[in-house]
Amino acid sequence: MSFFYSLDIRKKFLLNSALFLLVTIAALAMLSPTYRAFFKVVISCNEGWNAFFGAAAIHTGTPYPRPEQLITNNYPPLSFYLVGYLGTLLGDLILAGRLISLLSVLLLGLFTGQLIKRLGGKSHDAIVGGAFFIATMGLFFKQYVGMNDPQLLAQCIMLGGVLLFLKGLAQERTPWVGLAVMVIAGFFKHNIIMLPASVLLWLLLRGEKKMFIKCLLLAASFIVAGFMLCYWSYGHDFIFNFFPSRRILVSKGPLALLDLSCVLVPAIAAFSILWKKRGDQGALLILVMLFIGTMVTFLQRIGSGVSINSQFDFNIALAAAVGLAFHFLSDPSFLSKKISKETLQLSFLLVLLLPFLCAPELHQLPQLSSRSFYQDAKRRENIVFQEVQRIHDIPGDVFCENSICYRAGKPFVVDFFNINERMKTGTISPYAVTDRIKNHLLTKVICNPDITWPSPPTNFLDKLKAPFRHSTTFEECCSQSR
Repeated sequence: MSFFYSLDIRKKFLLNSALFLLVTIAALAMLSPTYRAFFKVVISCNEGWNAFFGAAAIHTGTPYPRPEQLITNNYPPLSFYLVGYLGTLLGDLILAGRLISLLSVLLLGLFTGQLIKRLGGKSHDAIVGGAFFIATMGLFFKQYVGMNDPQLLAQCIMLGGVLLFLKGLAQERTPWVGLAVMVIAGFFKHNIIMLPASVLLWLLLRGEKKMFIKCLLLAASFIVAGFMLCYWSYGHDFIFNFFPSRRILVSKGPLALLDLSCVLVPAIAAFSILWKKRGDQGALLILVMLFIGTMVTFLQRIGSGVSINSQFDFNIALAAAVGLAFHFLSDPSFLSKKISKETLQLSFLLVLLLPFLCAPELHQLPQLSSRSFYQDAKRRENIVFQEVQRIHDIPGDVFCENSICYRAGKPFVVDFFNINERMKTGTISPYAVTDRIKNHLLTKVICNPDITWPSPPTNFLDKLKAPFRHSTTFEECCSQSR
């Protein structure tokens, strides 16, 4: 008897150790994005773009330019006001956006855990799901973690709306508050489709047709009201900007597969467990989320200019699936005389840990504490200051990297990605930029490439993705010739 008692103790110790390791990896995964956030280096051209429109929102009252301008804002308005006012308090809109992004990832991990508990999971299950999400984002999608971009903020608000929606249903009342919050999230960033679509489809699959119709009508009413308010506030400029010309590049499809590959093994394991428990209402909802999340990932990824953020809906669904699958492994239907609950759950945790332990980003973390890395980061930050001063001293309008132009106090006059899309789709002259340069109305400046954060070594997945990338470069927008 003492032997079996000792064996149980060892299994529980190993299980708790694996869980502790997962939480530790999640914490470590946030170190690099957090460290990076406080350096004035360029993470992405998105940062300056969002900062320009955030400043416009609070200083001019509108973040939407006129159609004749060479800039376009196809984002909804709410994030620009939040980042704009917080940035005014902090003295730096880019830093404000980065801090909001970091907080959003942590809250998404917390909300994912709450979703797991709402669907029947326990505290340990919630920790598994939440830690898995944070580790996934910090190790495989860290470009967006701590970046001045509203994507993660909107995802956070949307997931909070789903929790309120489910709470309303549990109390047997119309979940109008949750629906309203989800619609508000859409006015922070408009490409978050999986969560609202999943809960509505789930209602249909549960046979609650009356509630489905009521929720659909309520959501549609809130959306129409939101668009009417935007049109009343910004006029036709909002409509012109919000529905820009955008190319579809089917050849980008393999990128979605390669992005999903980093979590493929945990996804298959979690899906298999949930599929066996598909009669459970919580498992059914997560299965619907996984299905819609996969479709959304592929459909959005083939859009020109769409990046890894197309997978964030799926990452949330997968984290919830992982936590709920961990919970179901303690169900009697999965147990046998030969395999204990602890053994099953430990095996599942090892499957979750495998991609993280193999991630190059995890093994590169020790460099953050090295003096040479810090000196390189400071060197790049000093180059940013030099480039900002150089751009500031150039008379007139300047066309350069967005973050540098913003920090130099120059007006935003050319949006190199959106203007290129308008050129390619024929909605604007292909010489709109070059004519201004030739007439000395615009100065084109190529910035020092070392203004960016030190890049990690290219891994094999990056090399596989290279042939499928379709990024619009600064030079491409300037190189239109007659």
